[in-house]
Amino acid sequence: MIKTFTIKLDTEITIDFTIWALSDAEQRGGDATRRLVFNHFIEQRGVDEFEIKETNSNSLYEAIAGVVKAQNDYILTHKNEF
Repeated sequence: MIKTFTIKLDTEITIDFTIWALSDAEQRGGDATRRLVFNHFIEQRGVDEFEIKETNSNSLYEAIAGVVKAQNDYILTHKNEF
């Protein structure tokens, strides 16, 4: 099951690069740099600073619960076929 989510993040982050030894990939930018900044943000602020919503306004957790319920319902409905 594929679902699309929107991530809203309205914050600011300060990074002191004087204490970091950046890898070549992180120095070049791209995905490695984005992961570095995101991981640093999570370490500083935790996950409560942003929200993840499905297009119908369900939260990520509600969407996961829906997927698990659908999978369980399918298994219960087709348990004789397994």
